[in-house]
Amino acid sequence: MNYFSLFSSCVLTQGFRNSCLVDLERATYCSIPNELYQIIKLKFNIALDDIEQGFDKEDFQVIKEYLSFLEDKKFIYFHLEKQELAHDISKDQFSNCHKIEDLIFDLKSPESFYKNISKISADIEKIQLRYFCPVSITELEDMIEILRLNGHTNVEVILKHHSDNSENGYIDLFHKYKLISRVCVMDFFEDKFILPNYIIALKQPLVSHKQCGVISEKLFYPNLRTYLSSKSCNSCLSKKVSIDVEGEIKNCPSMQESFGNIRDTSLEGVLRQQEFLKFWNITKDEIEVCRDCEFRYICTDCRAYREDPFNDYSKPLKCGYNPYTNKWENWSESPLKHKAIHYYGLQDFG
Repeated sequence: MNYFSLFSSCVLTQGFRNSCLVDLERATYCSIPNELYQIIKLKFNIALDDIEQGFDKEDFQVIKEYLSFLEDKKFIYFHLEKQELAHDISKDQFSNCHKIEDLIFDLKSPESFYKNISKISADIEKIQLRYFCPVSITELEDMIEILRLNGHTNVEVILKHHSDNSENGYIDLFHKYKLISRVCVMDFFEDKFILPNYIIALKQPLVSHKQCGVISEKLFYPNLRTYLSSKSCNSCLSKKVSIDVEGEIKNCPSMQESFGNIRDTSLEGVLRQQEFLKFWNITKDEIEVCRDCEFRYICTDCRAYREDPFNDYSKPLKCGYNPYTNKWENWSESPLKHKAIHYYGLQDFG
């Protein structure tokens, strides 16, 4: 008898009309109709004979074509005998020992970094430095060196391009400091990879925290960490802390509520405030519309900008995907979002 199975790194997520098949090892995915989901949801040792008996000849032929496509894309494999059941990775739990996974540190000048860096503890998995000003390579080196001496091991840098900086300068900085995981250079003269996967340059200007919160297929993260954490906590805000350009401590820079200023408030104290933690455990399965989306476990989230600003569980405002039609549209052009766009003052950020 002929059987087929999903590779053990592959997981399925059912949406309203379509489902999403993700290979968490290869970081790739594809959409499939829900009719096919019902056939392959068992994942392992699925007998072709059993499928054939449940469909007429024409429908079975369509199913075989789908299966051939999935085999070509290396989501499934065929075998002649039943195999020992593989580990179902979708039932695993994600855990992290750090109190803070992500710290976003917004800066309007290098001087503001030096004023506040002594307040930042070392029990942080990743620090994102986001400069709303041009920064020279020399200034970056000085700041990265301080973080290294303080024991931090993972730093991501987003900055406005400085005219004195060269592409080789960015590359040399990246290779000099192993703690730098990624650099994004904004306001560059062209879109390009300066160093593929590690240093990206964009023509888009870095203007404001209001640019954040965009939901796009280009920003999907089809990997194990995103998938597992999205099922148990909020994929954007869980274990995240931000310090805005004025030193205000928030869930993220785009959110309005402050829980103190870094000049006189410790991060440890903020983490003890229940109100600060209220968004951490809101999953995509609880958010309106998102809970019907097949991409919900590989997508990010935004609680700062919501379609209904007064509903904590409302769909992200800057998402243009409709899981009921499986179509993407420009979120800023939707008449249904105009009220929220004006509420948040996002007219210029569509």
